[in-house]
Amino acid sequence: MTENSDPTGTREMPHGEIDGSAMGRRRFLTRVVASAAAVTAAGSLPVGAGGVSLLGGTAGALDPRFTGKRRVAILGGGCAGLSAAHELVERGFTVDVYERYPVAGGKCRSIPVPGTGTSGRADLPGEHGFRFFPGYYKHVTDTMRRIPYGSNRNGVKDNLVFGDTALFSRNGAPDIPFPYKKLLTLTPADLPQLIEVIVGVLALLPGLSIPEITYFATRVAEFATSCDDRRVKQYDKLDWWTFVRAKEFGPLYQNILTRSLTRNLVAAQAEKASTRTIGLQATRILLANIIFSMYEEASRILNGPTSEVWIDPWMSYLAGKGMRWHPNSEVEGLVVEGGVVTGARIRNGSSVETVTADVFVLAVPVEQARRILDAPLRALDPGFAKLDNLVVDWMTGAQFFLSQRLPIAKGHVTYVDSPWALTSISQGQFWNRDLSRYGNGRVRDILSVDISNWDAKGILYGKTAKQCTKTEIFNEVWAQMKRSLDWGWAIPDSIVVDRFLDPAIKFGPAGTPVDNAEPLLVNTVDSWASRPEAKTRIPNLFLASDYVRHNADLATMEGANEAARRAVNGILDLVGWSGTRASIWDYEEPALFGPLRRNDQTRFNLGLPHVLADTRPYT
Repeated sequence: MTENSDPTGTREMPHGEIDGSAMGRRRFLTRVVASAAAVTAAGSLPVGAGGVSLLGGTAGALDPRFTGKRRVAILGGGCAGLSAAHELVERGFTVDVYERYPVAGGKCRSIPVPGTGTSGRADLPGEHGFRFFPGYYKHVTDTMRRIPYGSNRNGVKDNLVFGDTALFSRNGAPDIPFPYKKLLTLTPADLPQLIEVIVGVLALLPGLSIPEITYFATRVAEFATSCDDRRVKQYDKLDWWTFVRAKEFGPLYQNILTRSLTRNLVAAQAEKASTRTIGLQATRILLANIIFSMYEEASRILNGPTSEVWIDPWMSYLAGKGMRWHPNSEVEGLVVEGGVVTGARIRNGSSVETVTADVFVLAVPVEQARRILDAPLRALDPGFAKLDNLVVDWMTGAQFFLSQRLPIAKGHVTYVDSPWALTSISQGQFWNRDLSRYGNGRVRDILSVDISNWDAKGILYGKTAKQCTKTEIFNEVWAQMKRSLDWGWAIPDSIVVDRFLDPAIKFGPAGTPVDNAEPLLVNTVDSWASRPEAKTRIPNLFLASDYVRHNADLATMEGANEAARRAVNGILDLVGWSGTRASIWDYEEPALFGPLRRNDQTRFNLGLPHVLADTRPYT
């Protein structure tokens, strides 16, 4: 180890990490704070000043062709489509929603397991995957608050209950609980100890060395105190695995801090996901939500099947407000005349009709949008071609219906070493209903599992999930979970009453998967540049889906809801609406980061790296 020439005494460690001692960390961040204070005193630019505009506005000159118009066709009845309908019907617009499935909700809907209900019981409640509402979510929970539900004071929002733990389960090692609850509150006087505090939180994960934790904490602090320009122009062009230099550290650093935290935060692979995306989630959940005690409870989960406690009440409310619902209606294309959309071709069974409206909202996933926004539409808005750059990947859910309670953790479980990148939640502990009312009456718990990696070989058959039959997929998932849990050997296979895999996974003649009808958008490196605004160059066409640019950034229910609100506000501007706009929130970051972020804006404008940056070349 060699001494650095830095007069503060901060020592350079192997791999570029900061000295793990308390004195070294304190001196290091104190230097950062002092640098920021000096720049602030000199009159630095506000955060983002002179930089990129992250999100375009929707206001513009009124188009007389649409002034006062009120008929809107929403193409897609998932979270985004219903969110747009909600904002519009509450303002008296005439709204028709066209959805390809027979039921509403898209990826958010519950999926009854056909034929499992006996003796008058409901079919077992399957899902696309488990639901998770982090504390920073504001848009979708505001909509839920406005959906009446029984005597709930805050409507459907009161159907959210709280988890308090994330569990990291490792093969051959004790499971590691990590508290989701708010750990402490920092004040401005504590800022020089920020990295030390992050280290203290991450030290709850045993087995990691202080230098490893300190290096990772420094990278998190670097992102959290960076300006918006750097986040978009630098970090979005770098994957998270590279940013935290995962390959320079041991397997625990790689699997727990890099891969597992990434999977928990954004359901993506660290090697592919944008540093901007993961850094934003880490800032909002780990720092703002858990450490700085901002936002609402960090882990919120529904207290029953999604459709029962959210989607069905939502549909009843929207119908009562006049929304017209058209199920089994697949969008085949849009009709364009005179530079505007005049109709949408809708297939229902064997028949195709062209429906008309004043304004159209395309609220379908990106893989469908690419097909619908064809050459004639791309000629009117060349930006649509960038949608071809966006990446979707397979991630979907399986449910294991159990004859006894299996509350592995009061929150989410990450199976750190599972080849298929599994995460799960035991739902029975959160649901406020008797599970024996479903299926054959034997079910007492539901273990809902997300399968995130379909291209890695499993432990039973040596095959990827895409090479397995449905039965093999179930067996493999169950075996990977049991092997990972330190008491998994004690879980009897006989408690499994039934199993369910999302029907979006399509199986071919060989009995193996050939398609996923509902893949997930992945925020890969440099993907922000290819994501469109809700407002398009076609005056009466708006986009509302999780791939649209929004503050949430991530492909989530929150992102879909915010995108829908942006589309609605564009419509209100187009038609000359004089009333209130749909509320859109940014996500507050700790105010005491302000001086550091302003300092970084100045450094970025001067072409300098972040003051915390590890400036060695990436390899």
